[in-house]
Amino acid sequence: MVFVLGFMTWDGATSVLRPADFERLRVGQAWSDVAAVLPGRTRIDDPVWPEPPAPAGAVCRYYGTHPSPFDGRRYELYRLCRSGGRLVSKDFLPHDLAS
Repeated sequence: MVFVLGFMTWDGATSVLRPADFERLRVGQAWSDVAAVLPGRTRIDDPVWPEPPAPAGAVCRYYGTHPSPFDGRRYELYRLCRSGGRLVSKDFLPHDLAS
């Protein structure tokens, strides 16, 4: 149990994209510029609810919106999708999509 709680805390803390950094990102921006502000890793878990479709051919990554894995916001995610070396989509996926 301690390991699971520790892992959840580590996962949350190391995969958070700061809201200010998310807001500065622009669709069409070079992925190398986007990567410069991303945390070292993505979230382990993908959304637990149906999400909007990703752009065709894009690869998407998910990042947390805050570090706490123990409150209602733990399911909120930022989704960044890239294709052809560019950011082609950026989305905030709120927890209420699950409702």
